[in-house]
Amino acid sequence: PGGSEPHPVYLPAPGELEPEDVYVPAGWFWSGGDPLAYSELPRRRIWVDPFVLRRHPVTCGRYLEFLDTLVAQGREADALQWAPQERAGRRGARGALIFAPDESGRFQMMPTSEGIRFQPDWPVMMVDWPCAVAYAAWEATRTGLPWRLPVEAEWEKAARGVDGRYFPWGNFADPTWACMGQSRSGIQLPSPVDQFPIDESVYGVRGMAGNIRDWCRDIFRSAGPLQDDGGIAMLLEEAGHVRVGRTSRGGTWDGGLRLLRVTQRFNSLPGFRNGNLGFRLARTFT
Repeated sequence: PGGSEPHPVYLPAPGELEPEDVYVPAGWFWSGGDPLAYSELPRRRIWVDPFVLRRHPVTCGRYLEFLDTLVAQGREADALQWAPQERAGRRGARGALIFAPDESGRFQMMPTSEGIRFQPDWPVMMVDWPCAVAYAAWEATRTGLPWRLPVEAEWEKAARGVDGRYFPWGNFADPTWACMGQSRSGIQLPSPVDQFPIDESVYGVRGMAGNIRDWCRDIFRSAGPLQDDGGIAMLLEEAGHVRVGRTSRGGTWDGGLRLLRVTQRFNSLPGFRNGNLGFRLARTFT
């Protein structure tokens, strides 16, 4: 932004990224401009610095490992606080645990009130924004890399590429191309994260249109993600106040075709838990 000379685009060397890491290089992309999107934003160019995004959302199996590690560290209270749980029937109450400790203290996936048992290769759900932030901090400590939640502009670029398309694969959608409410017959459930291979962006990120919606790092702003004067998407440290809504992006396993549009934006309080809301990880690449 503001430059007049060619800008080098760095390409990671072989072995510099893990197999599940996807690199999104620095550059401009077309954001917004979709009249059918919820919380529609005007079409505009935004510059995003280079970053890495995990190919898939965090799975139930990986989230179990996180909880069990906390228990092994003597942090049982934290593990219980961040365990997936059903929504309670009244304000201030805690819902039933979906991931609950057994007699040995290790967490197990329990049937929901509807009799559904989560699977290890499903994306983790029924986690609020503090759960996602806590997992990202644990992964950063475990790997020594600055993992965090993606900011909204990063998520949109990773899903759309740079050309303003409405879906990861282009501008037309078919129910069989992503995990959504009409993609399969019978009972609709989430899918393993490696299914629906058409639901893949130009960068190789999977499941951005269907299956699970992702928490983002940003406070929700009706005008869209913050940018500086040059049009660069801003990465801010923002407190997790319970009354300030956070942005989430992506379609869902139980949604319709319109929800597959990766231009959608949603606003949820940080303590909100839902059966179609999870998260994936990002980190700045330097």
